[in-house]
Amino acid sequence: MKTAPTLQTIADATGFHRMTVSRALRNDPSIPTKTRDKIREKADELGYRPNPLVSALMAQLRTTKPPSFRATLAWINDHPGVNPWKTAPYMRPYYEGAVDRASQLGFQLEEIAVPYLESLGPQAHVTQIRRILNARGIPGLVLPLNYRPHLSKQNWSGFSVAVLGRHKSNIDYPVPGHPREPIPHSVAEDYYYNMRLACLSLRELGYKRIGWVSNRWFDTSTDSLYTAAYDQEQLGAEPANRIPSFCFADRTVLGPTPPAGLDAWFSAHKPDVILGRFGEMNQWIKALKLGQHTPDYAHLGLADDVKGWSGIDTQMHVLGAAAVDMVVAQINRNERETPEHPKEVLIRGTWVTGKTTRGAKEKQ
Repeated sequence: MKTAPTLQTIADATGFHRMTVSRALRNDPSIPTKTRDKIREKADELGYRPNPLVSALMAQLRTTKPPSFRATLAWINDHPGVNPWKTAPYMRPYYEGAVDRASQLGFQLEEIAVPYLESLGPQAHVTQIRRILNARGIPGLVLPLNYRPHLSKQNWSGFSVAVLGRHKSNIDYPVPGHPREPIPHSVAEDYYYNMRLACLSLRELGYKRIGWVSNRWFDTSTDSLYTAAYDQEQLGAEPANRIPSFCFADRTVLGPTPPAGLDAWFSAHKPDVILGRFGEMNQWIKALKLGQHTPDYAHLGLADDVKGWSGIDTQMHVLGAAAVDMVVAQINRNERETPEHPKEVLIRGTWVTGKTTRGAKEKQ
């Protein structure tokens, strides 16, 4: 029976030290590229395969043994003014999830606030942030897409990067004749699944006429995935109960004043429940004074600002943790370049029945 090749087998075949072979197979950047390529080629030729049980054991030891030294990861905050990642109820859980997960893996997560980049161009933003990261010896970073999503499309060579969130500017649709822009790996809500789950859950509660309220900025920034899922669900409804979505132009927070045209949409279609991602939805409905046609409502991104509402728990804490997992995995594999084939991990939400819709006992 042929003996499986080991690290020593590869070392003997290539003339390199066993430790050099081990580091090369882990893509350690301290080993010259030509040396790494030569060792990998010989490992493939010999049929070498790492033992996954040993790898799993080492990973477990790294997560269970209290570290004597904590490396640092960066959370890039380019939002101007008050820090929303620590104050806004619909953003804070992402950051908290990332901090908790980093600690579990033996890292500390340091927020790098760069609100002063407003006058700089996209790559100049990255240059400034690079200087901070290099000065502090930070090997990896999370880019939470919020204020300047274009940062994710710049050159982050030399760092392990994960983008948190999905934005149209981060969606890679190649144009013939143009090179593909660099995009890191990313973690995002499963918008399509979450919308379908919400519609199915509302139908289970007895609703027949489900409406979807969005705006152009939000619809574009999610690549229209919510609307695509909503339209698909409408095809499954009785023709008389199908309602077109309502999409208004404003991006700004509107407060209690309903967006223009919402009253006409309500009058024309008379939905019995509304889906949206606006914490002002209850105020809009109240302001319209719809009387007996007043619909119930549900939120597609539950947070403390809409506590008690029915809707989708998007698992913000899990999303933040998953972004850190993605960065640490790249660090462990010594991956510091923009991936040729970027991965997107989608996290599914869960339905929560709250006080803004019928309860399970009120099904019709």
